Amino acid sequence: MTDKIAIIGFGNIANAIITPLLDKKLIHPENVYCVVKSEKSLENIKRNYKHKINVYASSSKESKKFGIAKLNFSL
Repeated sequence: MTDKIAIIGFGNIANAIITPLLDKKLIHPENVYCVVKSEKSLENIKRNYKHKINVYASSSKESKKFGIAKLNFSL
């Protein structure tokens, strides 16, 4: 069985959870799926994160396979 994990957003908390799992090889980068709100976040993760995880913008077609059409935040 291959463990997979999907997360919404990749802020400090998600990073603190996912990075040690990847560093210790408890999960493989190709089995991590992340949906972020902005294209800026998407590009930042792709460019700077040390593991090559699957990351998608919430407005993309690909993000719909996770049941997320668009993230709306309002406080």
